[in-house]
Amino acid sequence: MKLKSLFMIGLVALGLPVSAQNLDTNVYSKIKESLILTRHSSSVDLKASIDRISSNPVPYLVAISQESGVRIYVKEKAIYLLKDYQTDESANFLKSRIEQDNLHPSLRKFAVKGYTDGFYTSDPLKVETFLKKFQSDKKIGTTVVKSLQKVRFENFRKTSQPTEVDIENLRKNKPIKK
Repeated sequence: MKLKSLFMIGLVALGLPVSAQNLDTNVYSKIKESLILTRHSSSVDLKASIDRISSNPVPYLVAISQESGVRIYVKEKAIYLLKDYQTDESANFLKSRIEQDNLHPSLRKFAVKGYTDGFYTSDPLKVETFLKKFQSDKKIGTTVVKSLQKVRFENFRKTSQPTEVDIENLRKNKPIKK
């Protein structure tokens, strides 16, 4: 009897992160398995794989990145993939991960990369304003500066031919004025 009750408690504990958010456990398991098994695949291939599993993977990616016992590289992929789903939920989650000082630095860095890569083109000022607070952070400051510099340059290349002033501002890591 005691063994049976311990077994039931174990099952409930394992299913708690998924059922607490009313997620389909089958979809959750498939997405998690995709993240675990595709260790070195490209972000595009991984997104395509996850899109075949669920039309709305954001809650599943969030749940996987919050689950204890999941390896860091799996959480990193889940966090970074949120860039491909530009919703308020994914933006708010990425911002909350960036703000958590006690979170593993690697997870915070992937949240920075995901937030800049996914949301800069739609609202550069909002992203710049939010991330400016973290440029001097000892753990993620360098990643913030490099990520902003990268998306500024990519955004700049898409919009127009650079002037001498634009190139100088980009070199000094300043926002480009239009």
